[in-house]
Amino acid sequence: MLRHRGPDQMGIWHSENVALGHTRLNLVDAERGAQPMSNGNGSLWTTFNGELFNHEALREELVQGGHVFRTQCDTEVLLHLYEDLKENCVDKLNGQWAFAIWDVIQRRLFLSRDRLGICPLYYTIGESGFAFASEQKALLANPVVSRELDPDGLDQVFSYWSTVPPRTVFKEVRELPPGHSAELCERQLRVHRYWTPVFGGTQDQRSPVGTEEKALECLSLLEEAVRLRITPAAKIGVYLSGGLDSSIVAALAAREGDVTAFSLRFEDPGLDEGRFQAAVTDHLAIQSRVVDCKAGDILHAFPETVWHSETPLLRTAPVPMYLLSQLAHRSGFKHVLTGEGADELFAGYDIFKEAKIRDFCAKQPSSHLRPMLWRRVYPYLPRLQEQKTDFLKMFFDADITSDLFASHRPRWNLNKTIRLFYSAEIVSSLKAPQRDVDLQDLIPENFGKWDALTRAQYLETVLLLPGYILSSQADRANMANAIEGRYPFLDLRVVNFALGLSGAQKMPVLREKHLLKLCAATLLPKGVLARGKQPYRAPDAQLFFQGSAEYVEQMLSPAEISRLRIFKPDAVDGLVRKFRNANAIGARDSMLLTGILSTQLLCQKFCCGAAI
Repeated sequence: MLRHRGPDQMGIWHSENVALGHTRLNLVDAERGAQPMSNGNGSLWTTFNGELFNHEALREELVQGGHVFRTQCDTEVLLHLYEDLKENCVDKLNGQWAFAIWDVIQRRLFLSRDRLGICPLYYTIGESGFAFASEQKALLANPVVSRELDPDGLDQVFSYWSTVPPRTVFKEVRELPPGHSAELCERQLRVHRYWTPVFGGTQDQRSPVGTEEKALECLSLLEEAVRLRITPAAKIGVYLSGGLDSSIVAALAAREGDVTAFSLRFEDPGLDEGRFQAAVTDHLAIQSRVVDCKAGDILHAFPETVWHSETPLLRTAPVPMYLLSQLAHRSGFKHVLTGEGADELFAGYDIFKEAKIRDFCAKQPSSHLRPMLWRRVYPYLPRLQEQKTDFLKMFFDADITSDLFASHRPRWNLNKTIRLFYSAEIVSSLKAPQRDVDLQDLIPENFGKWDALTRAQYLETVLLLPGYILSSQADRANMANAIEGRYPFLDLRVVNFALGLSGAQKMPVLREKHLLKLCAATLLPKGVLARGKQPYRAPDAQLFFQGSAEYVEQMLSPAEISRLRIFKPDAVDGLVRKFRNANAIGARDSMLLTGILSTQLLCQKFCCGAAI
């Protein structure tokens, strides 16, 4: 079930009632790095997904301590580090990982997932034993594991765009949260958190003192982060959107060797960033390969993307990324560098501007001028520009004095609508809609004392980034075609640096990613530096009714809706007719339709007894 993630090699090790399996993507020490791998005396065995980008430095330390190595592989470094430090070994790692280590003597299984959730790790535990995997489909292939949907997990997806670990959309499958490790001993699983992002910068939002010096420090860290993520003798590929983050990565990668940029183009000029992509590739004199992504391409690749994502999707955006990884794979690449993480850590999203405006408006709630700032946040959404100020105030407003999640409340309020579409069976099985309870384990004790911008950044970093951006749009879309994504902005030193910045250094007034723009001043063309933020978006759900695809008709038919018993047939039919008639379709309608269709597909592929 995981061959697509590692098509180069497969290995299995077993002893008594323990078995480890691995499908390998050869990137480091292809000849001697086969997995599962043991240490020198066979007392430890591991299966490891990911990369340790500081493995050479760690190897030197371990050699000085008397360790002897047989390979040049980072997997062996991990084993020797675990010999010395046991579960504390993760504190020394700079990279992306999901791994399991079986201690033969102690009969203990240790599992860990990287700090920000780049690599996935799922597990299930029951009377038949304990099993874990990089994707849920490998667990669901086991006939003793139920494929039944978890209504609360489904409801979380429609609120937060993803489930909140350890919950998944399947009742018997759990997800190890980012920054967590676990130990299984005598059938008892103990899960503990070893890392959490601590935003330690001053709360001062007005004075960007020292920003220029910080920009130089940041650039140096990013240069090293990019260098470490380029495998010697391998082709250097980057995903280039034409925005600031991916362009910085491309520019720094170009200093290390020949680079090929992979980019998406769209027919809709409101979505297409082709002229900025061309500006960057011309400026850097690097090769460019492009996927001209048409609505029909997304329509036909959507079911397969849902299969790889293993969760309902509220947007079509993962599909073009899946098609982009196909191109990278066909071009002979095994890994690509991308710009994920920069928006969350360096304050690039519009939701962060919203948080600052909401705070600004709350200081003079009777003002009719301050709410006009909402139009400045979304200049690329013409319908929003036409709305009256009172509507903008009502839509974006929230009580920031008592609502710690005010920054995200408008997005999460989609959940209020989806409950009108759930079947009676789903509604009756849902717990009371106190959605914030789901987030309590994620929130630090002093969260309420943080300023609005910092709270918003934290929520994006621990929720949307690992649950959706690094999952459906990154790991699943890339590894579906055996492409490993690497993320310089999520380098441990870069992350720690960003967490220590003040709000004013990241976003003075409403200037997003101010410090990163200073970093890029000598790297990129002025047009790219000066452009406003344009988030990555793909065509909306109207595309499902613009082409010919039997699955759309089938999955949304009243008969199929009734058969799967997740949604109300009449409610879904009303939404479908709205799309067919093109009646004032908004973003919420698009997310609902996409989410309902993908949920139906998910059930068909995983829950209805069909071979996975």
